[in-house]
Amino acid sequence: MSSYRRGYVIELKAKSQLKKLGAKIVVRSSRSRTPIDLIAIFPDQKEIWLIQCKAKREAPKDLDKLRKEFHDLMELGGKYTVHPVIYMKKEGRYRFLPINTNHQ
Repeated sequence: MSSYRRGYVIELKAKSQLKKLGAKIVVRSSRSRTPIDLIAIFPDQKEIWLIQCKAKREAPKDLDKLRKEFHDLMELGGKYTVHPVIYMKKEGRYRFLPINTNHQ
């Protein structure tokens, strides 16, 4: 099995488990070469998980090693403001249009 296929299979498995945990939306970033393979949104808990999937190895007992290795992913943690936005034409030009009442 190719490394791409192996990664794809583990991402699908993770996606399935995230849905069972209550994620309403799970977005897969295929071949992204970024620290994030999956983004899971849990609206009931108001949480967003940024997930890196690893198919070929076991997690070390010392999680500090993971923290060092995945520093870029770890740095993305924190509180964010979320804005629901649609990108579409308005008056002949594509624009970002906020769709909630709190942000005009």
